[in-house]
Parts: sequence; C-alpha cells; structure tokens
Amino acid sequence: MDNLDKTIICNAEIEDIDSIVKIEKECFTDAWSWESFHYCFMSPFYVNIVARINGAIVGYGFMKSIYEDAELLRIAVSSSYRRLDIGYRILDYLINEVKNNGAEKVFLDVRKSNEAAISLYEKMGFSRYDDAIIDEIKDFDGILCFLGAGNIDNLFTKLYLSDK
Repeated sequence: MDNLDKTIICNAEIEDIDSIVKIEKECFTDAWSWESFHYCFMSPFYVNIVARINGAIVGYGFMKSIYEDAELLRIAVSSSYRRLDIGYRILDYLINEVKNNGAEKVFLDVRKSNEAAISLYEKMGFSRYDDAIIDEIKDFDGILCFLGAGNIDNLFTKLYLSDK
C-alpha cells in the first residue's frame, strides 16, 4: 500500500476528470459520464475535490452549495484504498468548504444497501429523515425536490452544520 500519510486532499482540476471517471465506473453501476463531471467545473456552486497519494487520484468528492443548503452529489474511493479513512477525509474537507461558504445544512441520499457509506455518514453526524418527512416532501408537486431522484431504495439524510 502506498504511503497513506502522504494523502493530500485538494481541489480537483478539469484535467483530473479522466481519473475521476475511472474510479466512478469502478464504484457505481449508475456511473456519471465525463460530461456530468465536466459540468461541475463550469459552475461556481460546486466544490470538487480529489484525494491523491503520490500524485495518483484515489478518491473524489463533489458537492453543490447554494446559499444555506449543500448537497453531496458524489463521493467515492478506489477499492484499493477503502477503509483507510480517505472517504472520511474527503467528506470532512467538503463539509468544511461549504460551511466556510455559508452553508447551514448538507443533504445527501444513499442506497439503503450501501452499508459502508451509511456508516461513514453516521460517523460524520448525518441523521436520517423519517418516512413522514420524506412523504411530505414528495407530496410537493409529486416529486422529491433537492434530495436526488426520489428513489425509494434510497435513504435520505441531513447534517446541520451548526452542530459541527
């Protein structure tokens, strides 16, 4: 294993997209396209970061932040580097960035079957919405606003940054 104490969390660059997409395809069956990641670099509302070890990208995180609300869009760590707190460091960095930019809450959705991610989010202090709140949000124009696609197999969570 590469030297983990040399892990650097830093802003992602457009030139990193190819490496990000490679990890994305490794980690997700519904992988984002190169163009989807590229779009995140074109808007001032996105925080895009990578984790590097000896210059190689081993993980990434993308968060959208508008005014007081932020949403974790994507986070992944290459399978060779999981369970080494890299995901925690990526998420912590993202949360601090959006908090410094005025965000008060972070939302995310996660597949109920993704136990590793759920464990990370709980470790970071995220709490689950109860089903009644989700039903109420879904009833607004019949769609689930801001919290992703409204997949019933997903769990929705929030973190109030005043608690961090």
